[in-house]
Amino acid sequence: SLNRSVAVKVLGVNGGLDLNYKHRFLNEARLQSSLQHPNIAAFYDFKEFGDQLLIFMELVDLSLIHI
Repeated sequence: SLNRSVAVKVLGVNGGLDLNYKHRFLNEARLQSSLQHPNIAAFYDFKEFGDQLLIFMELVDLSLIHI
């Protein structure tokens, strides 16, 4: 347990995942895990759960975002 709220990006909800899709997901997870910047949500983990791929990242408080 992280003892904090997180955002979860879920991929593959509407059907099976092909190998190219999984490869792109793993590349995105690796890239995101290497980035550290105040304007980028922190990356925590990724998992494969059945036919779904999940990325766990920092939950950003939208009230703090100034456009």
